[in-house]
Amino acid sequence: MAGFDAPSHTLRNSVLTLVFIGLLAIGWAWLRGGTPRIQGAWPSALGLHATLRFHITDSMGVRRVTAVYLQRGKKLPVADLRLRKARRWWLAPRQTTAAIAVAAGRADVHGLQDGPAQLVIRAEADNLRGTTARLRLPIVIRSLPPRLRALTYQQYVVEGGCEMLVYRQSAGVVRSGVEMGGQFFAGHPLPGARPGTWFCLFSDPWYNTGKTLPVLTATDDAGNTTTIHFPAEVFPRKFRQRPPFNLTHAVLAQLVPPILAHEPGLTPAGSLAADFTLIDTKLAAQQQQFLAALSQRSQPKFFWHGAFMPLPHAAVEARFGDYRAFMDHGHVLDHETHLGVDMASVRNTPVPAGNAGRVVWAGYFGIYGNAVILDHGFGLMSLYGHMKDFAVHVGEMVQKGQMLGHSDSTGLALGDHVHYSILVDGVQVNPEDWWDPSWIQAHIWHKLAEFGNRQTEPRSGHP
Repeated sequence: MAGFDAPSHTLRNSVLTLVFIGLLAIGWAWLRGGTPRIQGAWPSALGLHATLRFHITDSMGVRRVTAVYLQRGKKLPVADLRLRKARRWWLAPRQTTAAIAVAAGRADVHGLQDGPAQLVIRAEADNLRGTTARLRLPIVIRSLPPRLRALTYQQYVVEGGCEMLVYRQSAGVVRSGVEMGGQFFAGHPLPGARPGTWFCLFSDPWYNTGKTLPVLTATDDAGNTTTIHFPAEVFPRKFRQRPPFNLTHAVLAQLVPPILAHEPGLTPAGSLAADFTLIDTKLAAQQQQFLAALSQRSQPKFFWHGAFMPLPHAAVEARFGDYRAFMDHGHVLDHETHLGVDMASVRNTPVPAGNAGRVVWAGYFGIYGNAVILDHGFGLMSLYGHMKDFAVHVGEMVQKGQMLGHSDSTGLALGDHVHYSILVDGVQVNPEDWWDPSWIQAHIWHKLAEFGNRQTEPRSGHP
């Protein structure tokens, strides 16, 4: 038609190109980012006041985070956080991970009650689509501390000895037991008893000397703690004061080098006397820490039954709690409290297991030389030191009286004998109590029968 020029192909193509580029840009912007990831250490329970901390990650950043409780048909707002920072949409976000902290305890959220609830966390990515992620967490609200009640009415504890407490605790407790003398003795569910009935084998440590009384403590999964006193009477035990022992150069040369040879991580102090002090202090302390850690792996079973047995036909050379000084040319190198019973018979005499249990150690063990450690269950263990060899291996179940090896003088020992220790949660206690059937019946089995499975003695391996 005259007076009008048809649009050029160049202009039309340019317009189409711009439209296509715009569509590509919009599509690229629309598709940027993904679904946010919500990560954290999620508790199973929360108390009166609690701060819930977690991280949300998205390649485009996080625009908004909300959290609500769903409980008893109600929606209870917890938090509504708007996190978007002013920026150009085509630029990369300044921060792709948001650290979130919200107050989520019972007193922090209006209308929240004790009991089960569901926490719903919603995270919105800072992209054009507003991609969202939801996380639903089942949580129990516990604002009240655990309830505890001692069932055994009176505890009679002798210094360096043991006692057993039976008690009841409320639901949700994750750690309970008896504290005494700075030591914590773990409680365990009482076999054969109604749910919530627990027992704890505990000791008045030899060093406590009646300074503190035992208390029962419990902590639940929301972090609430309860501590109660229970009727207990502590009796002192008079330990023997032994004459000082003079360590000659020949004695030190006999004792020290073999131990250092087995302990490559122990740096020699430069002289036999100094090395002896290092062994009797630092190495002994490390071994005590190892015994405490080993007790955490004790099996929750009664492997043992009846009284423990000592080394047959043996003379007692040193008793539990014996105290003496080690001297070198008139100078005190160290003081030692003997935490076991030393028994001697004929040379290389067979050493029997004091009771049924599982072998958890059979090897060289510092001051004890060649040693065997048995787990009898529920934190109760026995140790046999200064042995010559081993007739058992780690993991093996042994019966009462079964031979563990032969006696010798390995470790810090001058003559052929066996060091016999009983340990409760890694704390060494007087073995002679455990050799007494009357003590076992009165302090252990009677309580198990009264509150637990109503039988006189649990048989080996069966709670």
